[in-house]
Amino acid sequence: MLADVGALLGRDELIATALTSADMPYPAIVGSNFDVPLTQPYGVACAAYSLTRIAAISGDVQYGTLAAKALRWFDGALLH
Repeated sequence: MLADVGALLGRDELIATALTSADMPYPAIVGSNFDVPLTQPYGVACAAYSLTRIAAISGDVQYGTLAAKALRWFDGALLH
Protein backbone atom coordinates (compact mmCIF):
# COMPACT_ATOMS: atom_id res chain seq x y z
CA MET A 1 0.00 0.00 0.00
CA LEU A 2 1.18 3.48 -0.83
CA ALA A 3 1.22 4.73 2.77
CA ASP A 4 3.39 1.78 3.82
CA VAL A 5 5.84 2.44 1.00
CA GLY A 6 5.95 6.13 1.91
CA ALA A 7 6.68 5.29 5.55
CA LEU A 8 9.31 2.71 4.60
CA LEU A 9 11.11 5.10 2.26
CA GLY A 10 10.60 8.21 4.38
CA ARG A 11 8.61 9.85 1.57
CA ASP A 12 6.00 12.08 3.15
CA GLU A 13 4.54 13.00 -0.25
CA LEU A 14 3.57 9.36 -0.82
CA ILE A 15 1.85 9.26 2.56
CA ALA A 16 0.04 12.50 1.74
CA THR A 17 -1.13 11.04 -1.58
CA ALA A 18 -2.40 7.93 0.21
CA LEU A 19 -4.35 10.10 2.66
CA THR A 20 -5.86 12.16 -0.14
CA SER A 21 -6.81 9.00 -1.99
CA ALA A 22 -8.45 7.55 1.12
CA ASP A 23 -10.39 10.75 1.77
CA MET A 24 -12.08 10.56 -1.63
CA PRO A 25 -14.13 7.35 -1.39
CA TYR A 26 -13.93 5.92 2.12
CA PRO A 27 -15.79 8.41 4.33
CA ALA A 28 -18.81 8.37 2.03
CA ILE A 29 -18.79 4.64 1.31
CA VAL A 30 -18.20 3.50 4.87
CA GLY A 31 -20.54 6.23 6.13
CA SER A 32 -23.29 4.88 3.88
CA ASN A 33 -22.82 1.41 5.40
CA PHE A 34 -21.48 0.24 2.03
CA ASP A 35 -24.79 1.09 0.39
CA VAL A 36 -23.40 0.96 -3.13
CA PRO A 37 -24.65 -0.94 -6.20
CA LEU A 38 -22.35 -3.89 -5.50
CA THR A 39 -20.82 -4.63 -2.11
CA GLN A 40 -18.52 -7.62 -1.84
CA PRO A 41 -16.76 -8.85 1.30
CA TYR A 42 -13.38 -8.50 -0.42
CA GLY A 43 -14.02 -4.81 -1.08
CA VAL A 44 -15.06 -4.21 2.52
CA ALA A 45 -11.97 -6.08 3.75
CA CYS A 46 -9.73 -3.98 1.49
CA ALA A 47 -11.31 -0.79 2.80
CA ALA A 48 -10.86 -1.90 6.42
CA TYR A 49 -7.24 -2.93 5.84
CA SER A 50 -6.33 0.25 3.98
CA LEU A 51 -7.93 2.45 6.62
CA THR A 52 -6.21 0.51 9.41
CA ARG A 53 -2.80 0.95 7.79
CA ILE A 54 -3.39 4.64 7.09
CA ALA A 55 -4.49 5.17 10.69
CA ALA A 56 -1.34 3.45 11.97
CA ILE A 57 0.97 5.42 9.72
CA SER A 58 -0.68 8.83 10.00
CA GLY A 59 -1.74 8.59 13.63
CA ASP A 60 -5.09 10.11 12.61
CA VAL A 61 -7.87 8.46 14.61
CA GLN A 62 -10.56 9.26 12.03
CA TYR A 63 -9.13 6.53 9.80
CA GLY A 64 -9.15 4.06 12.65
CA THR A 65 -12.77 4.92 13.40
CA LEU A 66 -13.70 4.32 9.76
CA ALA A 67 -11.76 1.03 9.75
CA ALA A 68 -13.64 -0.18 12.84
CA LYS A 69 -16.96 0.75 11.25
CA ALA A 70 -16.01 -1.09 8.06
CA LEU A 71 -15.12 -4.21 10.07
CA ARG A 72 -18.50 -4.16 11.79
CA TRP A 73 -20.06 -4.80 8.37
CA PHE A 74 -18.91 -8.40 8.77
CA ASP A 75 -20.91 -8.71 12.00
CA GLY A 76 -24.02 -7.59 10.16
CA ALA A 77 -24.16 -4.35 12.11
CA LEU A 78 -24.16 -2.31 8.92
CA LEU A 79 -26.40 -4.53 6.83
CA HIS A 80 -29.66 -3.21 8.28
